[in-house]
Amino acid sequence: MFLHHAAFCRKKLKDFDPRAPGSPFSRELFWDYPDLNIDPEKYTRLMIERLVMRGDLADFYTMLKIYDRDTIAET
Repeated sequence: MFLHHAAFCRKKLKDFDPRAPGSPFSRELFWDYPDLNIDPEKYTRLMIERLVMRGDLADFYTMLKIYDRDTIAET
């Protein structure tokens, strides 16, 4: 399952640069990462927890595009 998940994330994140000024997530969610330099594959749990607990609706829908529903539910 993990290999499938990793491949899925890589495919979804191929154009995603967390350091880019136009990050898809609200900057205030990741205030402790100054440049949003977070690896979404490596820190899946951190990303999902913050997005679900503190994100707005746009953050939630962006999360659904990046992570599969099983991973979100498992987290």
